[in-house]
Amino acid sequence: MNKSIMLFFTIPLLIGISSSFYTLNESEQAIILKFGEPVGTEFDAGLHLKLPIMNTVHKFEKRILEWDGKPEEIPTKDNKYIFIDSFARWIISDPLKFYKSARNE
Repeated sequence: MNKSIMLFFTIPLLIGISSSFYTLNESEQAIILKFGEPVGTEFDAGLHLKLPIMNTVHKFEKRILEWDGKPEEIPTKDNKYIFIDSFARWIISDPLKFYKSARNE
């Protein structure tokens, strides 16, 4: 009986402790949300602490992101067709501002 009560309290305690930590790689940055509202940003890599139920963490890339569109054929003024290849590269410098405007990469 005593072991089952101890197990009943130990398992949720371990789950709560393990969910209160998060890690960031060198290539990531994060914003911390408290009940869905942004409260802070984190740029340093390593192990960090958060409140398990109230806070959630959204991670974004620190590296240069790229998008490559498919080439399209477009007519010119003299009815010749040329191929246009489009691409974009960007970096997220302010993750809080990026989250408020776009919400995803």
